[in-house]
Amino acid sequence: MLIDRQLAAQLEAADAHNLRQYTAAVAQVVPTSQATWAQIGDATACYTGPDLPINRAVGAGSQQSWEAQQFSELADFYQQHQLPVSLELTPFSDPSVSAVLSQRNYQIIRWWSVLAFDMLRYTPFSPSSVQSRMISPEHAELWVENITNHGQSSPMGITMAKAAAARSDSQLFGAWLDDQLIGCGALSINAEVATLFSTFVKPDWRRRGAQTSLIAARLAYAQAQGCRWATVLTISGSDSQRIVMRAGFELAYNKVTLEEQRGS
Repeated sequence: MLIDRQLAAQLEAADAHNLRQYTAAVAQVVPTSQATWAQIGDATACYTGPDLPINRAVGAGSQQSWEAQQFSELADFYQQHQLPVSLELTPFSDPSVSAVLSQRNYQIIRWWSVLAFDMLRYTPFSPSSVQSRMISPEHAELWVENITNHGQSSPMGITMAKAAAARSDSQLFGAWLDDQLIGCGALSINAEVATLFSTFVKPDWRRRGAQTSLIAARLAYAQAQGCRWATVLTISGSDSQRIVMRAGFELAYNKVTLEEQRGS
């Protein structure tokens, strides 16, 4: 897959939209979290409480150059919440971001893989006996229970599941086998990009095609909505990345999360 800066900017905009929606939902689900986000330059900086994995800034340098001022504003935003800056950097970020970063003390803490599906190549597929379909909003609680009662019952997992279901832009999907709900997933759309997220399959039902079925159902929905691209963000080298790529997604690019090293 050949990716240019314009397409990378679209995918980063979809990721930023995804984080903004999560942040707004966390503020609704956990009012004491003080969840908020700020637009700094072309970056979306999110804070959702001290323990959730959404506390990062996305999109820096995707649309414009950066100067020391933007980094100062970013530092101020996270210092207000007593957190170090977490900033994502892509191969397409404006060189000015790297130039300013070189004067500061940041460390790579995570690699991400941004995967994309070209909807112009979409053909319907039904990979297994597992049937996946949309879950209506009135059954969102069932969707949350399926995730939180089976392997995602930590406080962080519960909050993330509730926030995913509470998002105003979420379309929730379930995977059924013999009338039993065995897996869940969600999708959101920003402009012409559909983002797939919150995929979970019950441990006893894994490796039976449920994840692929959930992907197929969400791609069918994205195609019906006129999306040009579908995207998934995974940890680089993970099982999730391999499953998504088997379903037809291609690696668009890798990006890193850089964290400010304070007091050194």
